[in-house]
Amino acid sequence: MPAETPGVVFEKTLDTNAASGDYSNLAKDKVQLSEVDKLKMQIDHKMKGAFYMMVKDVMDGQNSGMKAAIESIFEKRGEEITPEMIEEAQADVAEGGFYSVEKTTERLMNFAKAISGDDPAKAGLLKDAFIQGFEEAEKIWGDELPQISKDTYDSVMKAFDEWENGPQEVTVAE
Repeated sequence: MPAETPGVVFEKTLDTNAASGDYSNLAKDKVQLSEVDKLKMQIDHKMKGAFYMMVKDVMDGQNSGMKAAIESIFEKRGEEITPEMIEEAQADVAEGGFYSVEKTTERLMNFAKAISGDDPAKAGLLKDAFIQGFEEAEKIWGDELPQISKDTYDSVMKAFDEWENGPQEVTVAE
């Protein structure tokens, strides 16, 4: 018959801290927590920077994209701007068009939600980045942006507020 092997064997430890309830080693966790907070701040900074660049590009694109496209067609072909070109540009900025207030707001908010993990707590941070990007687009444009950009600004600000605070109920006075 083989020799029996013991199951679980208890061996008394020499670590007196474990038995005494000394929790001084928990101070190390505080350092790790501050490192986590630092990493979160770095991620927020990168996220804000990425969104700022997108806003600047999108707002500048909304204003100059169509103008540049039409001008480049004009320069390359040596032709005048045709009514069809004007019609296409008008369709792009009209309701539902690629550069419309609604579609531009939708793209900006989809990106904001995607890079933040759809976290409404990040809405304020990204809203600030939007404002900075919009102001930078104004500088690039040379002055005040066209009305479509102002309308887009208002629409995006409203979308950020709704994302952060939930949709607001509107009451109509009788």
